[in-house]
Amino acid sequence: MKVNPLDRFALDANAAAPTLCFDDLLLTYRLSALGDGSRYQLTAYDADARMLATTAEHVAAASGRTCVALPGIAGGDGYTIVRVTTRRPTFTGATDVHLAREPGTSRLRIIGIWRP
Repeated sequence: MKVNPLDRFALDANAAAPTLCFDDLLLTYRLSALGDGSRYQLTAYDADARMLATTAEHVAAASGRTCVALPGIAGGDGYTIVRVTTRRPTFTGATDVHLAREPGTSRLRIIGIWRP
């Protein structure tokens, strides 16, 4: 089993649309030419695992750091699971990023990461 090598997740809630940024360690550290052609797709789900929206595939940045506008955010407390799917010629993997609004400020933040 291989793990999706994404790390250093950050949320830019100040952008026109909330944006999720992350590093693809395979590209960041140039561990393999297999990173060429890497693409990412984000799919948002609510707390009941109902799909909210999905993005088109985005090409990986050569630096390894990629930022993608979130496809959707759940209402209320904003609890949303964003599945980041990585596709390469020889690999497909996913990482789930859990988001929620901060009580009191309603600022969107990352509250957890799960690597299925």
